[in-house]
Amino acid sequence: MTTLRVDLDLATTDPSASARVHVGYALSGSRVAGVVVHGTGRVEVLSLEVGQWRRELEGRLRLPAPARVRPAPACLLELPWDLLVGTAAALSGRRPEVYDELVARDAGAVRADGTVLDLGATHQQLRRLHHGVQARLQAVGSGGRRGRLRVGLASWLLFGDGWRELAPYAGRSALGRPRAMVRVESRRPADLAALVARWAVEVRA
Repeated sequence: MTTLRVDLDLATTDPSASARVHVGYALSGSRVAGVVVHGTGRVEVLSLEVGQWRRELEGRLRLPAPARVRPAPACLLELPWDLLVGTAAALSGRRPEVYDELVARDAGAVRADGTVLDLGATHQQLRRLHHGVQARLQAVGSGGRRGRLRVGLASWLLFGDGWRELAPYAGRSALGRPRAMVRVESRRPADLAALVARWAVEVRA
């Protein structure tokens, strides 16, 4: 029987909360089996009807508010993929001079809610993007009779005002050359269930 497997990895940055949870779901027919492995080592086994799965997925993304909430980035942020990765590495490596050079090099390449940002606003949005994360989610969907065919991948970040999806797309540089870009766009917990439903349709097609 054709099945859909969905693996969720959810990690929080709040030290007072469970650091990491992995959930593996397997949809077969009208039933969903699941195994939840908490960072503490505790294991849960789930058995759900398909109609209960949406509520289960949404519930996983409704996390307690942290003690400290930092400002969130714009609801829609578009920037070069290498700028996102490079500035994250520079900040985590405590290399402010590298961070400044990367941002200056890509002045004018970042948009917030459709508006091109100047240098100061770019710095503000990148720092909010890197420092305001409360949790990270990666969802992987695979299907086929042996679950070897990947049907989808989603990476989300949680900020004080809600979730954002990191959605890569093919863009263009200022010189018109192809350039990998990423769209950081607002998402609701219900959107994860809708995404998984699309994966299920693809697997069964």
